[in-house]
Amino acid sequence: MYPLSTKIFGFFAFLALAFPSCSTSMPDMQEEEMTMEKDTVVFLPRMSLGQVPGQLNEISGMAPSLSNPGYFWVHNDSGDQPAIYCIDEKGQLVQTLRIDGATHRDWEDIAVVKQPQSEKSIIVIADIGDNIAAYEYCTLYLLEEPDMITSGQTLSGKPQRITFRYADGKRDAEALMADPVTGDLFVVSKRESSVGLYRIPFPYNTRDTMVLERNLTLPFTQIVGGDISSSGTDIALKNYFTVYYWKRNAQKSVIETMSSTPFLTSYIQEPQGEALCWKTDGSAFYTLSEEGPLKIKPTLYKYEKQK
Repeated sequence: MYPLSTKIFGFFAFLALAFPSCSTSMPDMQEEEMTMEKDTVVFLPRMSLGQVPGQLNEISGMAPSLSNPGYFWVHNDSGDQPAIYCIDEKGQLVQTLRIDGATHRDWEDIAVVKQPQSEKSIIVIADIGDNIAAYEYCTLYLLEEPDMITSGQTLSGKPQRITFRYADGKRDAEALMADPVTGDLFVVSKRESSVGLYRIPFPYNTRDTMVLERNLTLPFTQIVGGDISSSGTDIALKNYFTVYYWKRNAQKSVIETMSSTPFLTSYIQEPQGEALCWKTDGSAFYTLSEEGPLKIKPTLYKYEKQK
């Protein structure tokens, strides 16, 4: 858990620009240079689905279950045990999955992806948070998703690990995305005035420390969550104030798609909204907040596309 001063710092996100991470200089790109359209897709106003239990008051990552549609995997921010939690569409806790041998330094996002040419769905947990750019290495934990969700049961699993560092210096990150088309994983940094997109290619290297090159610079800041729909056609990134949306053409890569101008959605700011994921069919996205410095109980929200 972070002290109150750190949470206020996250809540008033613009203040974080006063504390840049140790990184190389960014191109002089500002969000206002892009002409983004509002609600062109169109996303409907948000729906409140339910509040999560008190033990899940620091959720910073969320991903849809692929083995059990209608359920979500979530995790708390730093300070919790190395475990993820399954909730239903009303925000109720259904199952706990302990990650054996893992360290919960600062888990910031989670993704679930089916491996190319395989029916196995893999949970990827991103231990990538680094508020003051103090750590040389980051870790992703990978384990097979359980086939069945059993209410009230606690499971455990032993993960594989991807260890990496950034080629352009230490940095904070809170967004992980998995491309179901290629199996590639993407990490998006947080604190720069123009954040970076970094790719981890499939098949994953779980033996050696990887060095991630910056594949794209995006003119956004304070990116705290992201997801690619299980069809691969919908991409979303969020900061504390906005959710950006890209519609992906099947012939284009994630990097090519995100090089274009996104649309703005109908997202309404939450107390400390950091978690986002797609419904498995891409027809809606969900968001979930930490309780934030004002101690507002987190609510699971849904934003549907207009049919």
